[in-house]
Order: sequence, then structure tokens, then C-alpha cells
Amino acid sequence: MIDVLYVREKSEILREALEKRGMDPSLVDRLQELDQARRNAIRQADELRARRNRLSKEVAQRKKAGEPADDIIAEVRTLAQKLKELEEEEKRLTQQFRDLLALVPNIPHPSVPVGRDERDNVVVREWGEKRAFDFEPKAHWDLGPQLGILDFEASARMSGTRFVLYKGKGALLERALINFFLDLHTREHGYTE
Repeated sequence: MIDVLYVREKSEILREALEKRGMDPSLVDRLQELDQARRNAIRQADELRARRNRLSKEVAQRKKAGEPADDIIAEVRTLAQKLKELEEEEKRLTQQFRDLLALVPNIPHPSVPVGRDERDNVVVREWGEKRAFDFEPKAHWDLGPQLGILDFEASARMSGTRFVLYKGKGALLERALINFFLDLHTREHGYTE
């Protein structure tokens, strides 16, 4: 999730990033409005708390002196109700802000080419020699379901597109790879699991 300081202090960078990602840059304006409204609600609530605390002390002093304090008690009750409303407003605004902020993608590195989708990606470098086959190789999205080790349809129903469900030997292979890398890095590279 993007840091709130980006919304406050680096909004132009954020707007440019959203445009590069094909998103509406006015999202930043809405985030700034929500952030400002939330901060105002917090400030007002803090001021009301301070006033309530001062009045509560005055009530205690009057009662100690044997003076009536009904007028101040009534004001404290009114302040308490306003404070409750402000706290609810602040919670609502904070939730709206967080929900909207969660929609903001990561800021791409300046070297990332601008494009509509992965077809606009640029090959930066290649390593090794490409293997030549005497047959037409199949893509993993075709081969996996045929072998019964990947299930794209079930994963799409569970978590949406671009995820995969490993099953059978595919799940065993996935787990074996995870264990191999955990063992390698904890035993030989000083990592702590």
C-alpha cells in the first residue's frame, strides 16, 4: 500500500504513476480530500476532548467549593455527544481513505516503459541460448491442465484471474521447491526461517 505521505507530499509523482498505469489521476484528489477531512475531524475531536477535560476539572472544583455546576455538566454532556459523532465520522473517513488507498497500485520505476498491458513490455536482456526443439513445445497453461497438475478454472472461481491452483504432482512439486529453497537459504545462506 502506498504511504499516506505520498498522497500529501508527492501527489504529482502519484498522479503520473496512475496515468502510466492507465488509471484516473483524480483518484489522488479524492484521497487528499478524504485525508484532509479525516485530519480535520481528528483535530476537532482533540479540541473537544481538551475542552471537555477543562470543564470536567471546573465541575470538580465547583463541587468541592459547594457551588452548583449543572450548567457545566449539561455542556459536558453536549460535548460528549458531539465528540462521539466526530469519532464516528473520523472512523468512517479513515475507512473510506484506506479502501481508496488500497486501489492505488505501486509506483512503477522510471525505467518501466509505459504501455497498456504486458504486450508493451520491453526485453531488457536475455541469458543463455534458446533451446531448439524438434517438436512444437506447449505453453504451461496448455500442458499443466493436460497433465492434471494445474487447474486455472478452479483457481479463477476461488481467487480471480491470474492465479493458479496446483494439484496432484503439481502441488507436490510446488511444496518440494519451497522446501528446497527454505532449506538452502537457512542452512547455507544464513537466513532464519
